[in-house]
Amino acid sequence: MGFGNMHERTVAIIPAKVISRRLPGKNRMDFCGMELSEWSIYQARNNPYITDIIFTSDIETVTYNMEGVFNVRRPPMLTGSAPSADFVLHAVWEWNTYTNMIPDLIVLLQPTGVCREQWMIDMCLEIGNAYTVTDGKPNGAVYVNLWKYFEVARSFSGVPVEAPCIDIDTAKDFKAAEKEMRRRMNGESLQRYLQTV
Repeated sequence: MGFGNMHERTVAIIPAKVISRRLPGKNRMDFCGMELSEWSIYQARNNPYITDIIFTSDIETVTYNMEGVFNVRRPPMLTGSAPSADFVLHAVWEWNTYTNMIPDLIVLLQPTGVCREQWMIDMCLEIGNAYTVTDGKPNGAVYVNLWKYFEVARSFSGVPVEAPCIDIDTAKDFKAAEKEMRRRMNGESLQRYLQTV
């Protein structure tokens, strides 16, 4: 399964949850004109190697009715602080039940890594089982693994890729990420910028 093989099914999974200890409700907060969670959907849509997008949430009022986005509602047992492996498995199984398709690669794009850039996703996809780090520590921007390995190991362990990115945990992080994104937008309209993010 090589990078760039367009027959490969590469599925992006974007999670959003209600509970956030240090910044409550952050996934629904306005981030430069759009909800934080929604940014990751556009980033996934703009990547030519991602073939499918699954949005999984325990927030009852949040679904994104956008072309190519499969919405999954998490059951109560997977709400709150459930391990990421559990909601990823659930999301893929729900998607498989509906589409009868199996992913080759899965890509976890957490909303808190909104300042990720496309080259970060591409680099992890090229390796096939990798995740982004800042100064050697996971930053939550991108996690990639072969489905056949993840389904057994239930882990995104792989090759760490140095790709600095702000991971939003606190209000201070949120402000820093917004400042960085506005710098990149450089006064451009949101809709125009979303075509390139």
